[in-house]
Amino acid sequence: MDNSELQKKHFAALKEKYQVGQYQSAASDSFLYLILRKAELGIQITSIELQWLVENCLSRTVEIISLQQYQAADQQRLEAEFLQLRLKYLIPEELDLLIASPVYSIPWKLDNGYVLTDSELELLNNHGLIATIILIQNILDFSRLKVTYKAIKHLNQFPEEPLYSILKKLDVKEQLSDSEAE
Repeated sequence: MDNSELQKKHFAALKEKYQVGQYQSAASDSFLYLILRKAELGIQITSIELQWLVENCLSRTVEIISLQQYQAADQQRLEAEFLQLRLKYLIPEELDLLIASPVYSIPWKLDNGYVLTDSELELLNNHGLIATIILIQNILDFSRLKVTYKAIKHLNQFPEEPLYSILKKLDVKEQLSDSEAE
């Protein structure tokens, strides 16, 4: 099979994958082939190329390429989200964690309101994340105190809130300052 025939088969396969459908314009095949090849290789499609696809009624192709390009950048977004969770849950930057580490699932669960299991806390302990464990215990204590003192409308779960220190004082029947009482 020569290059010309391989190129035709490749183009046909790309048109099928990107659902080009009933597109009939041999004059523009070369430009469409360029766009589809770029998409297939994970190369960013330009606004000019996207506009051309729209003008040629290839909206399904645009959707597929857009989703593919979104997925290609998803690891970077995930890493950025994990970095924010590391900071929020006191996981030191010096701790070398792969993106596949089960440690990342724990702050994700916490951030979405799930209660951790003993094995998850043990995993944090095995990684030496004592500050994270203490923070989690304080979050749980804050949640308990909010229920006890009917302050559940207060949505923030982090114990840095002034409400946490106030509820702790109330719990041990300690006198509140005037500003705390207010």
